[in-house]
Amino acid sequence: MRELQPENYDVLIGHYSHAFVERFVEDRIVVIDEFPAGAYVNSLAGDVLRESVFQWAKDNPELPFDSLDELTGGALSENDIAASNKWFGSGYPQRDSTGLTHNRRLFADTPLAVYTLLNGTRLDNGLKYCELGNGRTGVYNPRVGRKGKLTFYLLNRPNFDAAEQVVALDGTFDKTMWKLATGIEFEVENVLDEKRRESYIKDTLGYHIYRISIHSRPTSGGRYTDPERVRLIRETIEDTYDTDLAFIGSYGDMYKHETNLAEADVLPKDSHNREDVIGSGMFENHNLGLIWGSNHFGDDYVKMWSALGGESASRNKDVRNPDYGSLGNRVVRWMRESLTAQELFRIGRDRSKSVIYVYTAHTPEWLPINGTGEVFRAWSKGARNVVEVLRELDGDRHTEPQIRNQTEIKQSQTNKCLRELSRAGFIEQVETSLQTNIWRDKELEKFDPKGFVDLTLVHTETPSLPTTDHGLQDAVEEGEKISSQ
Repeated sequence: MRELQPENYDVLIGHYSHAFVERFVEDRIVVIDEFPAGAYVNSLAGDVLRESVFQWAKDNPELPFDSLDELTGGALSENDIAASNKWFGSGYPQRDSTGLTHNRRLFADTPLAVYTLLNGTRLDNGLKYCELGNGRTGVYNPRVGRKGKLTFYLLNRPNFDAAEQVVALDGTFDKTMWKLATGIEFEVENVLDEKRRESYIKDTLGYHIYRISIHSRPTSGGRYTDPERVRLIRETIEDTYDTDLAFIGSYGDMYKHETNLAEADVLPKDSHNREDVIGSGMFENHNLGLIWGSNHFGDDYVKMWSALGGESASRNKDVRNPDYGSLGNRVVRWMRESLTAQELFRIGRDRSKSVIYVYTAHTPEWLPINGTGEVFRAWSKGARNVVEVLRELDGDRHTEPQIRNQTEIKQSQTNKCLRELSRAGFIEQVETSLQTNIWRDKELEKFDPKGFVDLTLVHTETPSLPTTDHGLQDAVEEGEKISSQ
């Protein structure tokens, strides 16, 4: 690695798309910060694709088809396909922007979509894949999403040949994914070995990370998140530390779905959707955080990236351990585990102690975890019934027979519910005799029928947070004054 002389360098800071401008990359060291994901992927779908193909075919009447349906429905004969390919000529197809000025329903990538449909290799899962030259790869999926939209994807990689060197910065680097997205075979150099990385995360950065669910908890669609559960977990954490937390969740959870968290008014004031936080420092001064769920952009997303790599991906029937194939599993691991790690590293970047709760079991294997458990428990109908009885009975002490006589459940279930409520700290047993047990209210007013959150399942002692850094800063400033006198 050669020694850099900063005074001799002209630094440009830009977007991923600036890599397409040769004068921006020529003879420069190009640094790509974080995996570019969809930065180089375009798509045409549904009626937009259908109309664009129609308009393009209309502008090129010598072609033997008039519509997308003819291309996808098997209406073209072998002679029609041969005639179409002859029209394209030798070599790879090119984008066509000639008709864009007079027709807003026409898109420049349409010829590439048509070429993919004509010449693409059909994969086992029904998608078509086609190399289009100049760093481009096309994929056609005949059915995307719940409405089954036919969709064309184009991976359009920049040409980095003019660059002196290309450097990728990614704390969760996957060599295969980076090569697929950029076309570059990177040499991987880890800044820290496994032992030093763990020490850096725990000791230098001061992270205390707790997984508060043993399940996947995919949330990107926003359909399966219960606002009351979010409220209970958030309030429990904030009450434990007596401070507000930083919240990171999916856009669907927070704003899109009909039961979204914003309308339910359960989000803390410092909340951001995960699509916005990566690469930012918006939570760097927060020392308490909650990552809600894991990313999962859907099976169609996994199929798309796998197809761009020439592989078929389909989920197996094992719900607990889904398998998408070699490349598909890499895509899943990136979006579900690597992105979760990227999100939590947005919180507390000031190198003071930070406590972060992650409501998913999916974190990278190398990430040091201080505790794991399923901290949320929904109350059974029986437990709710026992609480109702306890609140209605006169006095502050009640025998088990008194309680059982008023409940709607069996004796054994009533006893079990009483012990569950006792372990949760809502009631306590004050006397025991051979005949019966006597129970009394401890904190029954705090009982929430929606559920209960027990953080002691992940840590027996609550981690402390730094109170403030003002005292330290004042001391530093005072020391500077003394030294300058």
